[in-house]
Amino acid sequence: MKTSHRRLILSLAGLAVVIGLVVLGGYLLASAFRNAVRTRAIENLQREFGSEVRFQAFQVSLMPRVHVVARGLVIGDDKTRPLVEATALDARCGLMPWRVQTVVVRGLALHIPTRSAGAVAASKPAWTVTVEKIVSEHVQVEILPASNQGTPLRAELLHLEVKGFEAGHAAEFNASILSSQPRAQIEASGHLGPWNAPNPGLTPLDGKYSMPPSNLVALPGIEGYLSSQGQFRGVLERLELSGEANAPALALSISGHPESLHVTFQTMIDATDCSAAIEQLNGTLQQSSFQGQGTVRDLADDRGRDISMSVSMEQGRLEDVIPLMVKSKTSPISGALHMEAKLELGPGEANIIDRLRVNSDFSAPNARFSSLNLREKLRNISRKAAGRPHDSASGSSISSVQGHVQLKKGRARFTNLVFNLEDASAHLTGTYQLATQRLDFQGRLWMAAKLSQTATGMKAFLLKVADPFFRGKHGGSLVPIRIAGTRSDPSFGLDLPNKK
Repeated sequence: MKTSHRRLILSLAGLAVVIGLVVLGGYLLASAFRNAVRTRAIENLQREFGSEVRFQAFQVSLMPRVHVVARGLVIGDDKTRPLVEATALDARCGLMPWRVQTVVVRGLALHIPTRSAGAVAASKPAWTVTVEKIVSEHVQVEILPASNQGTPLRAELLHLEVKGFEAGHAAEFNASILSSQPRAQIEASGHLGPWNAPNPGLTPLDGKYSMPPSNLVALPGIEGYLSSQGQFRGVLERLELSGEANAPALALSISGHPESLHVTFQTMIDATDCSAAIEQLNGTLQQSSFQGQGTVRDLADDRGRDISMSVSMEQGRLEDVIPLMVKSKTSPISGALHMEAKLELGPGEANIIDRLRVNSDFSAPNARFSSLNLREKLRNISRKAAGRPHDSASGSSISSVQGHVQLKKGRARFTNLVFNLEDASAHLTGTYQLATQRLDFQGRLWMAAKLSQTATGMKAFLLKVADPFFRGKHGGSLVPIRIAGTRSDPSFGLDLPNKK
């Protein structure tokens, strides 16, 4: 009995030792495995991003599957703007830790340089990690300019999902981007990578985007909704963007007259100096087609953004363009329009009319005014110019107009303005106030008839005395005139000097 009892005790003791060794071995192996997972995670991140990698905390649990929870991720040496920052990561793996099913990232911020990042050397890890899906909300992205003095190009991604993230390969992504002006949620999808560690700004990016109809209320002086869709391709610091934009009822608040606008465009966005080159712009305003090219400076700063464009309209219509600038339910003038213009929209938050500058040469060969009163005034001038002041069947209100206009702070100044009627031609300079619609023009009116032939009776007899003083160089008469009043009710008169 004693021998059997002793054997039982020895067997139990041996079993306890074995269990203890197994538990100790499991603990040591688990601890070593946790350390290996952390080391391999850092090695893979260093290899992919070519920068130092640091965690404030890194925890690994093994049951029922590998689960990693980390806090305070920083990738990069720049303490102010490291390449990658994240407050927390939650990674769930399959049976083996090198196949990560999902990573949820919180507080993600990316600061992407557009110059050499000075990537550090990293040894090749023992295995390559593949992440099936990365999910993050409210991601802050900055693409830093080549000069430290410039403004970064910023974007807020309300939602970001990356699929198939693996070193040396491009990953698929879907993102919801919040734009500032107009305030809109833009949906984008495409491919990102492979990551360029020495020059992160040269990382390839391509895809497509869609912006739903968005209110332009954030842009003072503009009314309506704008939608857009298109494609992009290139690298992070230099993207070629092409697509179309539609505003079915666009209006300037100064007139409140909505018109349809459709454009197709090709633009190069350069984050190295935060600018954009509008390489090709083709559009239609109502039925008028136009083309343009231009540049946008300080792209990232809504208040400092400066736009400069050259616009050509070879087959335009006055009734499509004029209503944008005047308060009228219908266009006050119609007819074909040719225009070459330079447009500049200065920085600031003021009304767009106060920031818009226009220099334009224009011509309208067969302009026709909609106002019956104005048409009759023009016919009357035409009749007198032909020497038939009382012939109601003669005269024409159809005119040709050409000249140069400068628009600045809501005031249009016209120079070299030539206004041709049947048997009459006026050469004018003057101004038009967009807000008040007031006219103030001076110049000379040439008429085919002598001055005395523009009247009848005693008035014609008295004007014969003045004929020699107003004789035109090539015949007819040449008189100084002034046009004043408002656009809807202008007054025409002689511009004779006052004698004291």
